[in-house]
Amino acid sequence: MQKQLYKLYGAILFITVLVVSCQRTEDPCANLLSEGMPKQIGVLFLDKETGESLFKIHDIDVSSIKVTNAVTGEIHKSAGLIYNPGGRPTPNNGIVRLVGIPETEGEHSYKIQMDDFGSIVIAYTSIKKENKTNDPCSSPYYYSITDIRIVDHPFSVFEYEGKTFPEIVVVEL
Repeated sequence: MQKQLYKLYGAILFITVLVVSCQRTEDPCANLLSEGMPKQIGVLFLDKETGESLFKIHDIDVSSIKVTNAVTGEIHKSAGLIYNPGGRPTPNNGIVRLVGIPETEGEHSYKIQMDDFGSIVIAYTSIKKENKTNDPCSSPYYYSITDIRIVDHPFSVFEYEGKTFPEIVVVEL
């Protein structure tokens, strides 16, 4: 009798596991983590006398770089520095990147302060656009980042090997 009871419990457990594991969700996007990388913009700082990367020729303490919202003064926590002094040289070595910038329509600006070198204000325009895809997991809209510029210093757009990178601006301090 006890053996039959164990067989019954085993059969119930097997059927339960089978039913639960075979259930399909109606939402094809239920397990989608993200549609893509967060938006980012960058600033390459050059020494105004030599034209070299400030980070290459000066011993700059990364903790001295402060990025804040130029309007509210709130600290932007997702700013980072791409710099590898001992590694293979790359064209974007010394770029301060702002990652995860707000995706809301309008004008946005950030102040980047570097002790001993001053500060710059970088601004951009964010435009809401319709996403013209048939993918059911895509958002119906996205934000296009345009008109990236330094508002308080002369600047240029980053170029490397004949290719222009409009999401990176170059400024001399």
